[in-house]
Amino acid sequence: FNNQIYISCTTVGLAFLVGNTLHLMIEWTALVFFFDNILFVVAFLLLLLGALGFFLMYYRKISFISFASAYAFGFTMGFYGYSIMTMMNGLI
Repeated sequence: FNNQIYISCTTVGLAFLVGNTLHLMIEWTALVFFFDNILFVVAFLLLLLGALGFFLMYYRKISFISFASAYAFGFTMGFYGYSIMTMMNGLI
């Protein structure tokens, strides 16, 4: 039972990191390549989140809600981090 809790916490942490990193990468790509079709990015991310979540539900028996909330929180933190970085760089 303790092992299950450990796996859950690790997965939630990984979801947070993946969401944060993906958001920073996508913002950087949008900045560099002028990625103006933002709906494509959103659809791709939702697809990726769904695939990862169902993979984890099937193989690790993790609740999808905890994974999705950690992913969304990491994504939001990535957005704030990117906003702060751009403000510090004077790009806004």
